[in-house]
Amino acid sequence: VEAVGDAIVFNGQINARSVAEFLLLLPTPAVTRLVITSPGGNVAAALDMALAVHDRQLDVEVPTACLSSCANYVFPAARSKTVGWPGAVAWHGNMLHVLYLQQAGQGTWSASEIDGARRLAQREADFYRRIGVDGFVCWFGKLPPYNVDDFYSLSVQDMGRFGIGQVTMRD
Repeated sequence: VEAVGDAIVFNGQINARSVAEFLLLLPTPAVTRLVITSPGGNVAAALDMALAVHDRQLDVEVPTACLSSCANYVFPAARSKTVGWPGAVAWHGNMLHVLYLQQAGQGTWSASEIDGARRLAQREADFYRRIGVDGFVCWFGKLPPYNVDDFYSLSVQDMGRFGIGQVTMRD
């Protein structure tokens, strides 16, 4: 995590340490963009980062990959979003999806893990309501008729259907 001109450049896992580094750089007046490449990471840390991105109204650029928690929270929180290629932002579920799987008898999580998932799912719901995005974007592709086993990506138009607007795809 480093400041480069008007951007914070973030490469790697989203976790408590990397988000703390991001938050230390965020008050820099020149910062208007986040350039992120991330496979995702910790849900709570990603929600903290996403709220900071949203509150600061940063633009987000994804040159190569923004997956999992990055796609779920950081990407939709941005003011405007630039994506380097069509599959750069990809989803594979969120905490509400975990609860759905458990309720459907497909989950193997302990009671304490499900309690934690419920708390995070409430934070997710509050976050999505605040930014005006339908969190179903994170896991609808796992359901019929799609039945995606792993990650899935969306067109700019389909992102818009879930409330993720101001997205530009690079040529």
